Amino acid sequence: MEERLRLVARDLDAEGMSDVCRQFAISRKTSYRILNRYRQEGLEALRDRSQRLVRYAYQLPEPVERLIVEGKRGKPD
Repeated sequence: MEERLRLVARDLDAEGMSDVCRQFAISRKTSYRILNRYRQEGLEALRDRSQRLVRYAYQLPEPVERLIVEGKRGKPD
């Protein structure tokens, strides 16, 4: 988070993006992603985020899963 905060501070000081990216050893795409997130969400956006998926591709929707489980409770065999 500290590195991201320093990146944002340097951008606000109007330093050249290429120089800042070179200094932090990140791509321009990454730096713009961090800056845009900061502009949209503020300081909270600079915190580390979980890499865990919100939903898995093979996961059934919750209402369908609930119906299957309830059906199996009624007829366990």
